[in-house]
Parts: sequence; structure tokens; C-alpha cells
Amino acid sequence: MKKIFKQPKSLYLLFAVAMLLGINACKKENNYGKGSPEITKVRTLTKNDSVLIDHQIDLNTTQTYPEVRPLPFDSTTNSGKVYTLYAIIGKNLANTKHIYINDAEVYFNIALATDQSIIFSIPTTVPFSNANTTNKLKLVTSFGQIEYDFVIEQPFPSITAVDHMAGNADDLITITGTTFDGLSAVKFGLIPGTIVSSTSTKAVVKVPAGVVGGSVLSITTSATLGGGTTTGPQSSNGINLSIPGNNTEAFGVYPFGFTEAIFEDNFENGWSNYGWSNSPDNNSTAQVLRGTKAIKVQYAGGYDGYVFQAPGNIEAKSVKMSLYGGKGSDNKVIHMLLDYNFSNSVAIVLKEGVWTNYNIPMTAFVPKGGTAPKTINSIVFQEFSGVATLWYLDDVGIVR
Repeated sequence: MKKIFKQPKSLYLLFAVAMLLGINACKKENNYGKGSPEITKVRTLTKNDSVLIDHQIDLNTTQTYPEVRPLPFDSTTNSGKVYTLYAIIGKNLANTKHIYINDAEVYFNIALATDQSIIFSIPTTVPFSNANTTNKLKLVTSFGQIEYDFVIEQPFPSITAVDHMAGNADDLITITGTTFDGLSAVKFGLIPGTIVSSTSTKAVVKVPAGVVGGSVLSITTSATLGGGTTTGPQSSNGINLSIPGNNTEAFGVYPFGFTEAIFEDNFENGWSNYGWSNSPDNNSTAQVLRGTKAIKVQYAGGYDGYVFQAPGNIEAKSVKMSLYGGKGSDNKVIHMLLDYNFSNSVAIVLKEGVWTNYNIPMTAFVPKGGTAPKTINSIVFQEFSGVATLWYLDDVGIVR
């Protein structure tokens, strides 16, 4: 006897849905978008608010499930930002084949398009708008194309690193960061430097004459929309141990140059050094940030000390320096203190294999119930992890 297999009802329902979708697709192809495309506006797609809706997702049970969707935010715009969704509103859009902005193609999902709207997102491949870009959104369908005025906003620039934050006139420094497009100015305080070359992420700049030590480095970008001026790079201010229970590292803008140098390739301005339980090497070439020499400090054991000795009481607002962690030094701690005042110190956490910039303000050495010191007679670096630690210093100086 032959067995007769009965098809499940869900399969018939699936076939019915597939046929309905096919018919709708044919209707869309046959009845929509046969005229030339028109754009009436471009608008932002969403805002931060959202709403719960019922959304049918199970064909077998026809059960509905709640879904969070952004509320529409009908804000007409002629500009856009990367990574942001927008909607083109108009007529005859269902047969859209391509969207271009500033001559760069933009991805969109045709399944989400209707004859009156199409959704797109701006990728990073679209150039920021400037005098050399088209500043146009171009939409191409099977029946024609149309252009619409649309500019891409350039984000604010940022400085992530500078290879040297001290130098003489005509020295070259390399600044790295993000969104240097349209770089129009680099200043050392108020004095402009010469831009030798630049890309979106890097600029080579010649140091101008007359730079005041401790000046803030800034860059400016120019664009049709966006861009601006920013300062940098950031540097560590250490961990202020004068604050009870504090273990948070502070950061601030790292100034260019010094008001008074302590060590560049040699000790300067009457400064000297010594250490207890260690013999510092002032002519080390193993790790050098700038120039030809750096200071090598090899602690012999826990709680050894290394000292910069001033020629007298030196006025200061901060101490600026770069430290390199030697082999095995990662996360080892050094306490920096002034004039042998062991009650007020700043913790410095070494990073193995890299130069790290520090700018330690005098306000980090405020004694309990007192005020920040205004002068320095000595700077002490004491090992505080209880081990023999290797580290290097370069480009050390005072900022006033």
C-alpha cells in the first residue's frame, strides 16, 4: 500500500508568502519608478528616542514580538556626517541603481527603498567637502539621474602623538592624529610653523624661530563645513598621591619645549644629578628620544633613589620629561617628589619599551593644609615596587 504524505500547513503558508512577495516585487518593478527621479529633500533618519512596536516574525505561529525602533526625526538637511543614516525623499526612486556623494559611491539597500524614499549611510570613503569636491549627491535610476546640493561635514581634528615636543628653529617634527584633511595652520603658541607635508593622519612641520618654551601646539583644518582648531598631544600628569586614596592618573596638554632645560643631550643651566645605590649613565645611547644621548638609571634594588639637583631655588609651574621603561619595568612604580619631601609625591607607572611623556604640575605637591610650592631645589625619583628597575630619561626641563 502506498503511503500518502501530508504536507505541513506551514509549508503552504511559506509558499503563499513567497508568491506574494514575488508578485509585489513584480508590481514594484512594473508600476514604480518609471519617470525621471526627483529629490525633494534629504532628511536625518532617526533621533535618540525610540518606540516599541509589534513586529510579526514567526510565519508558523503568526506570533508578534515587541521590537524597538527609532522614532522618525524629520529634519531636512543639506549636509551629512560619516557613519550616519539619512533618507532621500522624492519621486521615482524605487529603481535606484547608484548613489554618489562627492563622486564616491554610497551603499544602500534597495529592499528598503520605496518609490518615495531611499535610505543610505555615509561611509568613510566619501571625501569631506572642500573647494575641490563636487558637494553634490547624485542619484542614478533606470530612467535617469539627478543631482542635489549636499556637503559632507569634516570632523574636528585630533592630535594623538608628536615625535619630538622640544626642538630648535628649523627642526622637523612629525604630528600624527586624525582628520588632518585641509590642514591650514600649525602654531607653537602664537607663532606659525611651516607645514612641509601633510596627509589625513600625519603632518611634518618645521619649527619656527622665536618659540617660547612651554608653548601649546595647535593645528587648524579648513573645510566647507566642520574642521577647526585643536591642541595636543596629551601627556600624563602622574598619579597625585597628595590626594588621600587617589589612584587615578591625570592627563593634560603636553607643552612644546622648556622655559629652562635640565637635560637634553647634556645637563644644562647648572643642573646635575646623582643617585643612591645606583650609578646613572648620563651618556647612554641605548634608548634616545631626541638628539644622541639620554640618561640611563639602573636601580640596584627596591627604594633606590635618583636625583636632579638644581643650582638654587628654581621657579617652576611644572616639570616636563619623557621616560622609557627598560626590560622588565612594565607597571613598575616610581615616586617623584620635590626637595626630599617624602610626604608629598606623584606616582609614575613605567611602560616597558615605549617613551611616555609626563608634565607634572607643582599643584600635585600640595602638602595637607598648605599651598603648592613655587620653587624647586631638587627632584627625587624613588623606586617604589621593591625591585631593581631599569629606565631612561630624556628631554627634561622646567615650564614656567
